[in-house]
Amino acid sequence: MTIFHPPSAPQAPSAVRAEGQGPGSTGDRAGAVLLRARRAGEECARWVRGLADSQDHDVHRSCLETTAAAIEEASGRVLAAGASGYLPEDLAHALGAGMLGPAADGSVPHLAPGERLALAAACAVAAAMPVCFSSNPIWKREIAVLTEDLAAATTAGQLATRTAGAATCEPRTFPLLGGAFPDPLDGLAWRGVTARATEAFEIALHYQDGTGPKACAEALLNALHAASPGIVAAALVRVADDPALGLDADQWEYLHNLAGTIDLDTLEDLTGANGPGTTDEH
Repeated sequence: MTIFHPPSAPQAPSAVRAEGQGPGSTGDRAGAVLLRARRAGEECARWVRGLADSQDHDVHRSCLETTAAAIEEASGRVLAAGASGYLPEDLAHALGAGMLGPAADGSVPHLAPGERLALAAACAVAAAMPVCFSSNPIWKREIAVLTEDLAAATTAGQLATRTAGAATCEPRTFPLLGGAFPDPLDGLAWRGVTARATEAFEIALHYQDGTGPKACAEALLNALHAASPGIVAAALVRVADDPALGLDADQWEYLHNLAGTIDLDTLEDLTGANGPGTTDEH
């Protein structure tokens, strides 16, 4: 596994080092957008490092720490430096390190219910952030939306951690992470998110010059960008619907409303508004 080693301290680009100057200064809109993204990444990384501290296996602990550093890097230094629509390969590997990080015995990190899906959503959003930062005139809006998604994923994960008392459990299949779906509505939502991601991948690849590794990587990041809102929304819905958390009606409604704001289609799929999910139609 490729282990990502972040720099000892964030290094701001020369264009934004001077306070109050350039597009990265905190006094203008661009600087404010980047600052919020960095802070959201730092908050998410603190939660992931807490997950690392709860692991019994050194390999699992190391993988989650690597993922935490990668989330900070993608939403902070790499973003502020101007990633020009490209996610470095080592950073891409690091963002996935904490999800599996298998040890020699084949085990994966033990996470409480709700934590694994929230972590997957956070990694997907962090991976999409550098891709948006370019000469695209709407990049600030795109980064702002992704920052909200990252914060929502972090909030869902923190809630799962708190309500579970940081207790670990055996890994199991969560909605939207593949595998069998005992609830047809999970399968319906999975097909919807997959369809959107597949369409984004194929469109991006169609407009690339060639089919080399870079073109495929950029197409994959477009797919992640398309899928991440649905994954975050599903995480919020399943956290809200978990009876073990004992949420009251107001808390349940708040999380469902938040999920609908992020991805209404996924919320409707998971709540049965788009049908029973017993066919392949979506």
